[in-house]
Amino acid sequence: LEQLSHWQINGKIAVITKQDSGSASVNWQERQGSYTISMYGPLGANGIVMTGKPGHVTLKTSDGKTASAGSAEELLTQQ
Repeated sequence: LEQLSHWQINGKIAVITKQDSGSASVNWQERQGSYTISMYGPLGANGIVMTGKPGHVTLKTSDGKTASAGSAEELLTQQ
């Protein structure tokens, strides 16, 4: 993947625990160092969109909340 400057992955993920389960549709696009990762629940509910480039990442939720950080790891740790 490091040699590609533009790619996209579409799929679905599922999480199952002893108490609960859920699934989400995922769309991940990379373009010359910038990326957008979108995840949505069934029927497009409760979505999040993470956009980033080196040194800056933003997370937007379906309820209008926004958070930013210097890296995806830092942002996910905050959230």
